[in-house]
Amino acid sequence: DRALQIGLSVELHLDASSGQQLTLPKTALKKDGKGAVVYRVKKGGLLERVAVDVGAQRGDRVVVRNGVTKTDRIVADASQSNLAVGQRISPVSIQ
Repeated sequence: DRALQIGLSVELHLDASSGQQLTLPKTALKKDGKGAVVYRVKKGGLLERVAVDVGAQRGDRVVVRNGVTKTDRIVADASQSNLAVGQRISPVSIQ
């Protein structure tokens, strides 16, 4: 029985980051041998592959600790087979 009882103590470790966290749709991440990557759209519409450090998953979104910023344009579905580094794309806004 692992129930708490009077006189016993418990140790908790909470990830309580202060401020807002950057999240991306889970579909924007692609796993590779070293971790997770996303496709970022550079100036001129060229794609680049960027390694990101991910944290907790909340529903269909994943916390991104570093690798991209809130102003970066990221491909929403990294599973598309026709994505290639250096490829020129035309971004569209999704409402």
